[in-house]
Amino acid sequence: MSKQRRYEKRSRTLKFSRKQLYTIVALTLIVVSSLAVYAFFNQSQNQFKAAIVDQLSSRQEFENMTFVKTANETLTAAGYTVTYYKGSDVTVDFYRTLPSHGYKILILRVHSALRQSNGELTAPLSFFTSEPYSVDKYQYDQMQPNRLDIAMYHEGGEQYFGILYGFVAHSMQGRFQDTVIIMMGCNGLDRYARSQTMVQTLIGKGAKVYIGWDEAINVQHTDSATARLLHNLLVENRTIKDAVNKTMQEVGPDPYFESKLKYYPSKDFFFSTVDIGNYTIPRGPVQSDEVTGAYPMFKATQFFVLLSFLSSKQIPVSEEFEEPASSVSHDVLKQ
Repeated sequence: MSKQRRYEKRSRTLKFSRKQLYTIVALTLIVVSSLAVYAFFNQSQNQFKAAIVDQLSSRQEFENMTFVKTANETLTAAGYTVTYYKGSDVTVDFYRTLPSHGYKILILRVHSALRQSNGELTAPLSFFTSEPYSVDKYQYDQMQPNRLDIAMYHEGGEQYFGILYGFVAHSMQGRFQDTVIIMMGCNGLDRYARSQTMVQTLIGKGAKVYIGWDEAINVQHTDSATARLLHNLLVENRTIKDAVNKTMQEVGPDPYFESKLKYYPSKDFFFSTVDIGNYTIPRGPVQSDEVTGAYPMFKATQFFVLLSFLSSKQIPVSEEFEEPASSVSHDVLKQ
């Protein structure tokens, strides 16, 4: 074989048939569109994130996985991606980074308490962690006013770190993203405004609405009520005001403490100038078999397998060469 002839074989231009080109273009459009759907779906999912912060589960007598399962199912059915935090996860640093995660719904199954002074409950409200108190930890935050507290389930009991409004304002990183906060603990939205500063600080930190109890609350009752509240908000798609009112009609006040669910901002509180009662929590995209993480990858894999198959077939060459393509050696094509 002459050098000139060998050169001509190397210079041969491969061409797809019109049918093959149409097939490749169509498959390319399928892959691009499915990847676009995938990207949109992932972006939408990132906008519909919820968290269940189950600090109470750190104490065996307060565990309730039935509630957790029910809440998770309700949130998931409404299109939310749910993250569950068990009791031991709930530390000072957990609260520190909480706003930065972008949760749209935040369920705080967290013990909370007011301070006691001469037998009377007084402000401020404290959110419990499951982290044992130590004078040597978080010294900067402990030196600042109204950031960290010593929290106890009962007088003289084990001591834990508690989170105060100053910590929310100055130590929490990032901002909440129009988050709906459901506070399941005691005095979360105290009827005597003793939790006012904490609630207003959370709203100022980017929360959209805050729902809580106006007095002390029994664990079993708050679990039952919160499960119904989520159903009314996300399944029946009721407004905040309607969902809270319907929940109280269904489960009633706490049988021991007579506490009721309230929401803020609301004109029911003298320190609020607006009312968020007509707000309806948006639902996320409902997943289907065709919109999953595996779907675009599956389509892309099919595409490249088929493309490889087509490329391996005999393909007509340009008419300027008379010699059939079948005579071109594989060694020449590889060079």
